Amino acid sequence: MEKTKQRKRGSIFQFVIEKRALALLILILVFCLAFSLVFPDTFGTLGNFSGILLNMSAEGLIVVAIVPLLIVGEIDLSLGAVMVLGSILCGRLMILDDMNMWLAILISLGVSVLCGLINGIIVAKINVVSFIATLATSMIYLGIAVMLAGTGWTDFPDPLFRTLGQGKILNIQLPVIYIIVIFIIMSLLISRTRYFRQCYYIGGNAKAAELSAINTGKTKIVLYMIASGMACISGIISAMRFNSALTSIGAGVEMRAVTAAVIGGVCFTGGAGTMAGAAMGALFVACLNNALTIASISQNMQNVITGVVLILAIVLDVVLAKKKAE
Repeated sequence: MEKTKQRKRGSIFQFVIEKRALALLILILVFCLAFSLVFPDTFGTLGNFSGILLNMSAEGLIVVAIVPLLIVGEIDLSLGAVMVLGSILCGRLMILDDMNMWLAILISLGVSVLCGLINGIIVAKINVVSFIATLATSMIYLGIAVMLAGTGWTDFPDPLFRTLGQGKILNIQLPVIYIIVIFIIMSLLISRTRYFRQCYYIGGNAKAAELSAINTGKTKIVLYMIASGMACISGIISAMRFNSALTSIGAGVEMRAVTAAVIGGVCFTGGAGTMAGAAMGALFVACLNNALTIASISQNMQNVITGVVLILAIVLDVVLAKKKAE
């Protein structure tokens, strides 16, 4: 009898280890079903689920940005600041300087990628701990954004700019389509391409990766540049949605992205994780926050609950790692 129970527990652990995304999807479905029964007129509606996807669209890009960095064992705490800087710069160029929308977006993207290059050089070449380096640069980037626009910009002049953030295709909001497409592309790149697969070797054992002729420094710099580019796109999508670019949009977004990624099975110390798992983690966090809001739970208590969930996810990873080693 005891051996049967152990085999069942072992099979459950094995399932969670190997099928983290699927396990999370099942958890999300059970969670949504339970809250739909409790709040059928608010949580359990098509409009609410559509709103959940829409609200996670911009921050979902930050999850996409941070996953490859976590896999190589690094982190970027400046993504929220770059998100703000990209949207603010785009707003200034379009509103104050009357610049063409596409040119303004391209310049903002270029500046943001430059921010990522700076982050990558500090971390990979100067060997400053990524937590400290990106915490410092986040202050710089956010300070520049505030100097550029004060509190922000509103009422973008180009109607196409608003349409790209507020329009729909087949009754699906465009930002939702953007995030789904980008998640799929990045998931394929990480799982199928040699360049991104080497991120796992770097995160697992950087010295061994270097001995295998992998340029770890260059790879990390490229990942920081991609991450900052994603953060800029996230900020611009937010500006398109709300027809405004505010300096408050990126507050705490990096830690929420880390929470979603870790819940989705991305190892905080590097070497493991999938984009599909991170996507499910982001969806779970979005559903949880939405349910807590509907249940009239204060924002402070929501932060406490999200923190507890993050700790439980880390503990789960530790337990699963031990089980896998056995």
